[in-house]
Amino acid sequence: MAIIAALYTITGGLRAVAVMDTYSGIGVLAIAFLVVILALAAVDFDLSTVPAERVSMIPGAPSIYQTILNHPDLESFDLSSL
Repeated sequence: MAIIAALYTITGGLRAVAVMDTYSGIGVLAIAFLVVILALAAVDFDLSTVPAERVSMIPGAPSIYQTILNHPDLESFDLSSL
């Protein structure tokens, strides 16, 4: 990939560098969003440790709280410390 980028830069000049950097940035952002989406889909919260550890706060994005609220066994956990 680096060799292709170097040849593209030599033959295309500064415009080629700008175009290649733009496409690389878009690719990095797309992969970052994909990692976050797949990680949230794969998370299985273990809420049984909340009362044992006396957790009083769970920092996170709203989607994490929504995932906790949609947990199938939410009623069976003591989340009063939150």
